[in-house]
Amino acid sequence: MKKEAEDRGFCVLAANTEELVKLSDYSRTLLCELSKEDQIAFVNLRNQWVHGYLSAPYTENVGVKYVEGGLFVRERISGDAYNKIISDRIGAQSVDAYLGPHVGRILGASEEYWRMMAALEANERNVYQALLENRPIRFTVRAFEQKESG
Repeated sequence: MKKEAEDRGFCVLAANTEELVKLSDYSRTLLCELSKEDQIAFVNLRNQWVHGYLSAPYTENVGVKYVEGGLFVRERISGDAYNKIISDRIGAQSVDAYLGPHVGRILGASEEYWRMMAALEANERNVYQALLENRPIRFTVRAFEQKESG
């Protein structure tokens, strides 16, 4: 795809695509630090916080997404299986007690990534404008680059 973009004169687009793929790959690497069940539980909590309601626990089949073996997976599981995952992961403990060890491990291991994500969010319009104007963007994720080369 890079060569095709370059052959068509979209050299900056090809480079920007590589940067976005690098960011996506690192995001996938971080998600692989969590089990399938923990990823499902995280999405459940996120949906509660963002949307304030959940229909999934009351449906016969629930669509779930997670990363496994470096690949994004979509599947449908029964409502009972979904509820068991949530119950087994969070159960009677507080959300902080559940999230703490996972978030601490992921955040601690990838501080550079989260700084870069915060900078990306803070400069979202500038990045978007650069993409529209065919100007180069650059994401630096040192932890990922070191892991890949080392």
